[in-house]
Amino acid sequence: TGGNDIVLYAEASGGGAPEIEVNQGGDIASGGSKGFGTVTLGSNTSLIFTITNTGTAGLNLNTPPDYVAVSGANAGDFIVTAQPTTPVTSGGGSTTFTVQFTPGAVGLRNAVLTIANNDSDEGSFTINVSGTGQTQYDAWAGGELFGNDANNDGVSNGLAFLLGAADPDANALDLLPEITENNGDLVLTFTCLDDASRGSAELFVEHSGDLGIVDLWQPSLAVDDDGSVPTNGVTLDVSEIEGDPDLNNVTATISSSEAVGGKLFGRLKASE
Repeated sequence: TGGNDIVLYAEASGGGAPEIEVNQGGDIASGGSKGFGTVTLGSNTSLIFTITNTGTAGLNLNTPPDYVAVSGANAGDFIVTAQPTTPVTSGGGSTTFTVQFTPGAVGLRNAVLTIANNDSDEGSFTINVSGTGQTQYDAWAGGELFGNDANNDGVSNGLAFLLGAADPDANALDLLPEITENNGDLVLTFTCLDDASRGSAELFVEHSGDLGIVDLWQPSLAVDDDGSVPTNGVTLDVSEIEGDPDLNNVTATISSSEAVGGKLFGRLKASE
């Protein structure tokens, strides 16, 4: 007043603030956890998460293009297959993202999801994720040990699994090899699971001239091999069964040259 000074001022308009919430089968607090369960090696499972903005201003996700980043000990097992979109509108707007868990090994697997955003108190929203990897045998066995015989049919659980038995209670005697002789060679014919279905378990054809007393049992290559190179006198012929991609036909020929004292014995050996 009465001078040349000009005074400028601004009045706060009230504004607003974003508020992030994340849900997957229930609300997850920042720093909370989400489990993917138990997954067989070679398989995967996915979960869809929802980000909701319950605040009064737009929610911005801050680290394009990976708005949801993955870190931690087993980050490679948890892949964001669909990223969320930004901004998320105020008053209940939402977006989703999808995480796929593919276990890289047996046992517990862990990682951390981080969603950087402009929420003033949860600007680095984190979720601890976990899952457990299991072998194909474990998925089939329901807790039965590989070397035991759950149903007392004389066939170990591991061998029954590899031969294609439905479960540990199924009688596997009918799945044992058919034995024939061809010009002195011993021939074993049977079916077994293919590589993808058996996982880390392996099956070998072994032979001995005296049941392993002096002439120790000699193994073939694992029967998932193509059999092009005979090993320890055993040639394997492996082919897929039409209409059943999980099973292979196997013909194992043990050369008569492996006989001791005119005798030749063969057997299957399962290994975990």
